[in-house]
Amino acid sequence: MQRFKRIFDAMYHIDLVNNTIVQKEVGAGDLDEYIVELLETIVKLPDSRFFGFESENTEVKTLLDKLIEEKNENEEPPNCLPISDAIANRLLRKEVEAQEKYSHITKLQKGSLIQSLVEYKDQLYFLISKVEHESFLNTEDLVRQIGLPYEKKALKTCLIKFTAEDDIESIIVSDTNVRISQYWVKDFLELKEKNSDEKNTSSAFNAIDLILTRKIKKQSPSDYSVLRNNLIGYFRTQEEFSFENMVGSVFGEYVPERPEIVDMNKIKDTVNKLPEQVGFDKRFSIISKEISARIRKVVKISDKIELNLKDHINQLKKVIRSETTPDGQKVIVIKTDNSEAYEMFKFRE
Repeated sequence: MQRFKRIFDAMYHIDLVNNTIVQKEVGAGDLDEYIVELLETIVKLPDSRFFGFESENTEVKTLLDKLIEEKNENEEPPNCLPISDAIANRLLRKEVEAQEKYSHITKLQKGSLIQSLVEYKDQLYFLISKVEHESFLNTEDLVRQIGLPYEKKALKTCLIKFTAEDDIESIIVSDTNVRISQYWVKDFLELKEKNSDEKNTSSAFNAIDLILTRKIKKQSPSDYSVLRNNLIGYFRTQEEFSFENMVGSVFGEYVPERPEIVDMNKIKDTVNKLPEQVGFDKRFSIISKEISARIRKVVKISDKIELNLKDHINQLKKVIRSETTPDGQKVIVIKTDNSEAYEMFKFRE
């Protein structure tokens, strides 16, 4: 495990039935690999979201400050157990409250809380992760047991990254649910989003739209029309933005009209860098009104005719297309379900 150092670990089983936490001994063995893979998974998560503490005086933030202080004052090993106990007890309280509040809707998943302070790739991280329990059959004595899943590792996570001066650089939160559970991020961790849903919606749409304009519009206008229509369609039909799903939906297996000009791999590589470059989250609720003004596009047909594209068009290529007549004239053919509009232009040849 190159450049990976476990400074402190703690694991607790959260027992909502008996309202207790049960600390489990954390040894060596495969836990090194388990935590490293968990860290790498969170850093690379396609649907993570950045947060910050609501204030400097929240309980978890205060405990975190004590943890760093203990680490700096006591090199080998720091006594962080009382601090991790306090964090685990806070989660227990908030899960009990959440279970009582939402018992008529859902049941909280049983799981263990893992806390880990590590140095990884020359940076300090503190991981708080709830890992769902799974049952399995012990192959030695064929007894049903409960344990941690090795493949499906995390249910909810919070990864705090520190600067060289031990200040918080970033806080990444993730959840396997479609939406991040409020009891986890608001009640337990007391975090707030760095970006609002409104800001995320406009920033993400504008940034991707700009790439299409700069990289494709002049080079291949027809590909630009299809991809921009795909982008509008995603933002118009989805309630929740998932960066990974967006890339698949908008670009996916799209075959360009002019593949000799439009390199889809390069386009996707450019788009994949946007969240970090522009500063929008990879997961948020789409606020449709934030892009309404950007969706409309007026295309000049002639000095006296304009085509007003107001929204996403399903199966664009079957609705509107360009053709050339036998005598070489360029025409645009538009499918319509509006009988009145059709009759208005039904002329004798």
